[in-house]
Amino acid sequence: MDSTVDVLSITAQQAFAIRKANFPNNITFHAPGLKHFSIDGFEQINKKAFLPISITGSGCALNCDHCDSHILDPMIPLNAKEGLYKMCKNFL
Repeated sequence: MDSTVDVLSITAQQAFAIRKANFPNNITFHAPGLKHFSIDGFEQINKKAFLPISITGSGCALNCDHCDSHILDPMIPLNAKEGLYKMCKNFL
């Protein structure tokens, strides 16, 4: 049997068992730096803790009515010539 077929035949229970065997039960949430907010137990203090990077610059093919691409405005545009890895390394 082809390994692709084997992977597709895994049930949700089997997939969850594999996840449980390989990863902890913790879920880590990241707070985007686009908007300041705080809740009980968390306040975003360091604005550079999560830098929003847009790989499309200010362009968005979806152009949804609720956003009209404005969510991209405060994002740092990726310089395609520099590449994402080098850009992130320069932030350190």
